[in-house]
Amino acid sequence: VINLRSSTPLCQAIMLSIQIVPRMKGGDKGDAEPPVITLNEATIRSYFHMPLKRAARILKICVTTLKMTCRKLGIQNWPYRRVSTWIFFIW
Repeated sequence: VINLRSSTPLCQAIMLSIQIVPRMKGGDKGDAEPPVITLNEATIRSYFHMPLKRAARILKICVTTLKMTCRKLGIQNWPYRRVSTWIFFIW
């Protein structure tokens, strides 16, 4: 049995989420408020099976922002190649 208090590092990592406000692009109207994107480790893990560029495009953020968010959440490298290799061996 694991006791998760709010002060333990494991619990803080689970609850940690980062909010991102993408910059407006050239064609976007200035009146519209940009959407706030909230990412946590579980959300990012669901994209590990695809390349980093594709995941960033789906999340509608740039690759650099996704990398910075991953590092803040404790994910040092994008594990697409390792995950796809394991999926290949499982099949």
